[in-house]
Parts: sequence; C-alpha cells; structure tokens
Amino acid sequence: MIGMLFICVGLTIGLFRKSWIALLCGIGITGLGIVIGNIPIVYLASQVKSIDPSLNAKQAHDLVVRHLREHGSEADDTKVFLGKFIGETEWRERQRRSRYSG
Repeated sequence: MIGMLFICVGLTIGLFRKSWIALLCGIGITGLGIVIGNIPIVYLASQVKSIDPSLNAKQAHDLVVRHLREHGSEADDTKVFLGKFIGETEWRERQRRSRYSG
C-alpha cells in the first residue's frame, strides 16, 4: 500500500514536471512488497510439494493460497494445515496400496 501511495504521489509530482524520483521509489517499494508477499506462498508450496510429489506446481500453489487466505475461527494454523495434509496424503497412499494389493 505504501508503494502504491508513492507511485500516485510520484506520478502527480512528475506530471507537474518537478521530479520522477518519488515515482521510481514507489515502483521499487511496490516491487519489494510483491516479492516479500510471495515468500510465504513459495515456501509453503515447496513444503507441500515435497510431501506429495504427485502434485504439480499449480496445484500446490492453489492449495497454499486457499489456506493462507482463510480467515476467522475456522482457519487452521499452518502447522495444523501441514499435519492434516500429511495425514490425508498417507491415507490416500494406504487406500491406493490396498486397492492394488487386494
């Protein structure tokens, strides 16, 4: 949000032919905010992908984003989310093995 504010202020100042430095600072701050905001998604998606290699990157990303955007009392902690995911993955693997062995 701060980066977007800098962009608006910098664009306004730049249009009056004073300076474009505030605009450039705003673009840099916005870019930094985007990178910092995506770090938890990438990290958690790599954890999920390492737990279940059958997922592709898009599926892992969508699963993680859905988890991180949950709000309220029904939202799980990240450790609880990973625990449930591990349990579901193990359960599916047991079901698959029992289906093919039986």
